[in-house]
Amino acid sequence: MTTGLPDMNPDQELSDLRTTCDELRSKILKHSPQQLIGGLWSTMLMSLISKFDDDGDGSLPHVSADEKHVLFAMEYLHATYAAEGVPDAATALAVDEAVLKELLELSDKAITHVFRFGFASMAKQFGDKTADFHSLQSTILTNWVLIRGRRYQVMEEEFFSYVLQPHDDVIQELYGVSASRLSGEIQAAVSAMREGFDRARNEITQLMSETSDQADASGLNMAAFMEGDGNVTEEVRNRAASAFDDMMFGGVFNVSKQTKIPQELLEDLCFEVGSEGQFLDGSEFAGTPLQTLPARIKPLIKIDGNYFCTEPNFIRDSLYRAVQRAIIARKPDYRESWNRRQKEMSEAAFSQLMGESLGTATVYTDVYYPIGKKQWAETDGVILIDDVLVCLEAKAGTESLAAPSSNMESHINKIEELVVKAYRQAKRFIDYIYASEEAPLYAKTESGKFVEVVRVKKANLRKVFPIGLTVEAFSPYSAAVKERDDIVAIADQHNFISMSIDDLFVLRRLLNGAGEFLHYLDVRQALAGMKNVTLFDEMDHVGAYISNNRMDQRIGQMIKDEEADFVSVDGMQEDILDPYFSHPDWPDCPPPVQQYPARTQELLNSLAATSHSGWLSGDSFIRDMSGEGRLQISDNFDRVLPNLAHKASTYFAVGGEITAMFALIRNTIAPSATDITRTAEAMAIALKQTKIRLFEIMVKPSGSVESVVSRFVATPPVIRQDYPELLAEATKMRGKLTKL
Repeated sequence: MTTGLPDMNPDQELSDLRTTCDELRSKILKHSPQQLIGGLWSTMLMSLISKFDDDGDGSLPHVSADEKHVLFAMEYLHATYAAEGVPDAATALAVDEAVLKELLELSDKAITHVFRFGFASMAKQFGDKTADFHSLQSTILTNWVLIRGRRYQVMEEEFFSYVLQPHDDVIQELYGVSASRLSGEIQAAVSAMREGFDRARNEITQLMSETSDQADASGLNMAAFMEGDGNVTEEVRNRAASAFDDMMFGGVFNVSKQTKIPQELLEDLCFEVGSEGQFLDGSEFAGTPLQTLPARIKPLIKIDGNYFCTEPNFIRDSLYRAVQRAIIARKPDYRESWNRRQKEMSEAAFSQLMGESLGTATVYTDVYYPIGKKQWAETDGVILIDDVLVCLEAKAGTESLAAPSSNMESHINKIEELVVKAYRQAKRFIDYIYASEEAPLYAKTESGKFVEVVRVKKANLRKVFPIGLTVEAFSPYSAAVKERDDIVAIADQHNFISMSIDDLFVLRRLLNGAGEFLHYLDVRQALAGMKNVTLFDEMDHVGAYISNNRMDQRIGQMIKDEEADFVSVDGMQEDILDPYFSHPDWPDCPPPVQQYPARTQELLNSLAATSHSGWLSGDSFIRDMSGEGRLQISDNFDRVLPNLAHKASTYFAVGGEITAMFALIRNTIAPSATDITRTAEAMAIALKQTKIRLFEIMVKPSGSVESVVSRFVATPPVIRQDYPELLAEATKMRGKLTKL
């Protein structure tokens, strides 16, 4: 079978990888750890700063492949120190640009060999597995080696505060700090890595400004003056030493310096140098990135009495599970309670975090339904709002810690547990809803009795969103899992969406109100159903939505025009989300949003405020429009508004698959007292459409909108008594209508 993969020898690639990693560790072990950490991070920042546009907004650009070599090297520092130790301070060599360049070249080579080995291994066994298995295998390998989920560091406190709060009492018992306070200190650690270099530079500039006059007066140069030859206070010298430590010696990664995380917890989250025994265990992949990196177990390393995090992504990648393991190690009988509380937190997360975006929704948790004689199934959550149902299945399992190179099956099983199992459970629930015209849902009392809480009529459901939610960042995997042949649209129309809890923290900042959030889910769901179309993660999805709106339609047209067999979309967050979350004024800077003219936005706001049955359908109709269509609504509104000065109502229409008629009505007159419905019926006849969407817009004397109702007006049957008169009106109307 032809695989399309390069002709590579996996044994040779693995041998070259081992040699490269041996060289990398050898180089690391000769040099000062603090200088390596500081030097690599300086290299990273200089690389990013070099990309700044002179007219830019001051935010850091997206990390490219070049910077990923720096992050890989920093990641590998931790593994080397944990497994082999650090050089003696007296013999450790200083770090210069040449050393850093060699480390980055070796890191680049190591990454290349990892992927060449991985792909060569897949090619060797390609005939034994399906294509979707290898797609998932490739995704697992990529994320294992370069795990760089889009996690915005300014939001770490929000995330950790939420996921650790259920364990607040135990955290206080064991470590003497609240979950909220601990989350703030975690944010301080991450902020130091993100902002500390700049803070240190500003501090040094400030100190030089404060002391330069005194140095000049003493006749000393600045270096001699700062070393104490001049009359400099101990406070100033300490400030200067701390700032230089942050800039040059990895001080921004010194968690014990930058935070007040309790000593006991820091101990539990770190490896003593040379104490880790698995990374260099003599196995086939020992010492390579194909082995489990120690930072996945404990993200910190203790060097000279201080606790360092050598790579900024370790905090989100590893800390939550590291805290879990630390707590259970100190309190083994808490394991069951941790799992129960985590499950409860995960199941409540969607409705709690997206509460403002769900508006008037009714939320049901722990919903039961019959699946056979005296047999019941449970779904974690059901949300009903207008004509939309959201079905939630929360999964709280963990990613396998065994390296995929040695146990790929374990990784696939874990992913299936978190993504595929959630899909199957959501499918079972929705199939139950669609099995009858009206489906009763139940709650279970403490006595074990099932009590009906609501009935769902399938005829009333315009949209159903089955969503699987995990505490892990699994979006890249779900993008690969959706390609499986057994992941299909539920009830032939509702595609499954997989999200992570940390995605919700981003979505709730960027999507305003139920209308926009549910429209986003509509686009998200459409993309989830497109086979051979991959968006890397949720940040790509939301970036694509804000910048392109109906990204699904754009990709569909691209496939049609280009006759593409496969479309991969990555980096959609770069110009949309990244500048916002890295903005120096965050969170007070304006977020990226889809643009709506003022009048169109007013209609959307009034639709939501009125919340008349069917409002979400009308809201979605407007949001589906392009920028030109949205502007057309706004312009036409202002064009016909003056007619209300001498008429009870006026209207304009917007064409499409279903024509929409926007009727402006004086708020002192009931819509039924106007001929708007009749006009809509005549228009339906004129345009030969089965129905017309009608927006009844009540307008105040000031011209502002009081309320909006969206409904459909059907074409009247020819047997209706007044049909001849309506047909005559339609004929006159047809002559006046320009192409809508």
